[in-house]
Amino acid sequence: MAYWLDDGFDTWPETVRAGTAAAGLYARCGSWIARNTHDGYVPNEVAAMYGSPEWARRLVDVGLWTVEAAGYQDVRYFQMGNPTAEKVAERRKADADRKARWRAKRDASRRDSTRDSGGTHGVGDGGNPFSPALPPPKGGKGAAASAGAMAPAAAPGSNPTPTDDRLVDWDDPLARAEREEELRLASEQAVRDREEADRIRREGKARAMAAAGLGKPPKHAAPEAPPATNGAAP
Repeated sequence: MAYWLDDGFDTWPETVRAGTAAAGLYARCGSWIARNTHDGYVPNEVAAMYGSPEWARRLVDVGLWTVEAAGYQDVRYFQMGNPTAEKVAERRKADADRKARWRAKRDASRRDSTRDSGGTHGVGDGGNPFSPALPPPKGGKGAAASAGAMAPAAAPGSNPTPTDDRLVDWDDPLARAEREEELRLASEQAVRDREEADRIRREGKARAMAAAGLGKPPKHAAPEAPPATNGAAP
């Protein structure tokens, strides 16, 4: 789980007043919060593991943390675009469901293919000794995929071909289409998540600057010119 920290964190007035050591405590605890999905809450033992009581007290004094029962609360955790624990759980479940549906379609397609071919995948019936999930190399993209799956680890400094935890038969049109659709949906979701996080972070930063009196002053309209007094027609 990624942890979103404002790129101007090092120049926040609160960060400068708290000092470098306390700022490091804040960042490390923020990473712990995101990894454990604690919705901005830092237990006392975690704060003590990463820093001293004095550093934690400085974060409270400058307003980055508040004291809670048996711990602290990061008041800007959500303002920087970090999702709630509930949102993280929903995304993980949706991702798991999507992968399960994809695997079910892939397996059904392979079963249909095996049935249509008469089930000639066994060793004793004169067929090839490979399983339906790993067809033998036969040239083209299928052979390249099989060779890449069985190749030894690349040497340091080389550029190995990316692999996936699922073996995709690229010669199967349905498997190819399903995998490409999965990648497209994952890419679109990542873009939407980043845009939403950026929006929340910008709004939080604007509110924080306004509260600190660092926002831009409002623009006032120029005063209107006084009317002419000589009575002459324009």
